[in-house]
Amino acid sequence: MKLFVSYRRKDWPFTQSLVEKLRQQLAAEVFVDVDSIHEDDFVHNLMSELATCEAVLLVVSPNTFAPDRINRPDDWVRREVGRALELGKPLIMAGIDGLTPPTADVLPEEIRAITNKQCIAFLPDYFDAGVVKLANFIEKATPIKRRSTVYLQRAIRAGAGLVVLVALTVGLAFGWSILAPKTMPTTTLIQSLGVSSTLNTQAPESNVDLSGDIGEIRDQGPEGTAIGFAVAYTLQAAIKENLHQTVILSPRGIYFLAGGDSSGQKGASVTDALNVVQTKGAYLEADWPYSNKTGPLSGRNPSYRIKGYSQLTGKEQILKALREKKVVLTTIQVNADYFRPDLSGEITIASPLKPIQGQTAICVVGYNGQTDVFKFATSWRDWGAEGFGFIQTADLEKLMTSAYIVEV
Repeated sequence: MKLFVSYRRKDWPFTQSLVEKLRQQLAAEVFVDVDSIHEDDFVHNLMSELATCEAVLLVVSPNTFAPDRINRPDDWVRREVGRALELGKPLIMAGIDGLTPPTADVLPEEIRAITNKQCIAFLPDYFDAGVVKLANFIEKATPIKRRSTVYLQRAIRAGAGLVVLVALTVGLAFGWSILAPKTMPTTTLIQSLGVSSTLNTQAPESNVDLSGDIGEIRDQGPEGTAIGFAVAYTLQAAIKENLHQTVILSPRGIYFLAGGDSSGQKGASVTDALNVVQTKGAYLEADWPYSNKTGPLSGRNPSYRIKGYSQLTGKEQILKALREKKVVLTTIQVNADYFRPDLSGEITIASPLKPIQGQTAICVVGYNGQTDVFKFATSWRDWGAEGFGFIQTADLEKLMTSAYIVEV
């Protein structure tokens, strides 16, 4: 398996960092031209590498489609992209600072189809998040897969050899790719394969999972609108539990009314968002679509308000809320470790704590008492385990800055 990387020389510092990260993430060779070889050999070698790759990644910057470069028939980016499209290779783009290709009408005809391809945004301070999204997309859209390892020895030492053997046998019979992280309990491995465990049918009382109450995981894209999604998930779960209604609320409406801007980059505080849904209310997604950045559809009004909200502190209060079927709106600091979940969605926060890169909002939806692990929902569908993550209590406590429940 091989991924071919096309880029401008001026973008080498970014490309070099991206290639290093992808080589860690992908079970494939990542080919990038960095050798100084004779021009004749260079042309033959480069096109041979392109022809034998499974997918092509194009780094997009202000330099990539500069008219004085891309309009030249001998331009290397134009030749590489054109050949990739001609061969029908899967092509993905990484947009520096969220940049995307120009419109098709200003591009040479043979590469205009690139405007229909996926471009993953790489925003300042969120490089690692971009790498995770890019690697996930590559895995889903191409023959290239993420690196995975089945850790048998740990499970066998824990007396779970038979369970792992059963899971492996079932998985191999159906052609599944099996991933058992070092800290994933055997029951989680079985559940991830869709197999019921007959060895321990009684779950501890401390186990709870409310992920089905929050609705479908949605995608904030490259914008900083996480607070709108986390509040929407929290309110949707409360409405389902208390009013027995299944609704889809507008994250954009919550974010914007809480002080977010139309660019989606300003951010908004959790208390401002909670105050908004208490005093003004929350719109349905159908009345204020996420694509509407500055207001609801004409004549539409908020549909739901909360009666109030309460702040929680510490593990026991969060567990009490979960047992009462209340999901917990949580704000956390994020660093490089947060943006490196394994394929099961598990994250591990190293000590000492790595530099903080920012803050985001998540929704805590479950807890496993056997492993002391919390389950949480994000606002990226392709993050972790289809938008869900898992974190040890000690690690959550390192990052958490606030936690709230709502009353409807």
